[in-house]
Amino acid sequence: MSRIFAIHEYELTHDTDSQEFEQVLKDILLSKELDMPRLESRHFLKGYKGQRKNKNSVL
Repeated sequence: MSRIFAIHEYELTHDTDSQEFEQVLKDILLSKELDMPRLESRHFLKGYKGQRKNKNSVL
């Protein structure tokens, strides 16, 4: 069986509180409402160097 991966990148506006955004996104990712059949995992990612430093994404 093949696997499907999706990466969603988030660009925050300058007036967005990044800590609040991260907490809301983590709460949503842990929510049972997003459960789907055969979904193995969800991951919140934050860049730590290079061009994507401090940028957010979900895998």
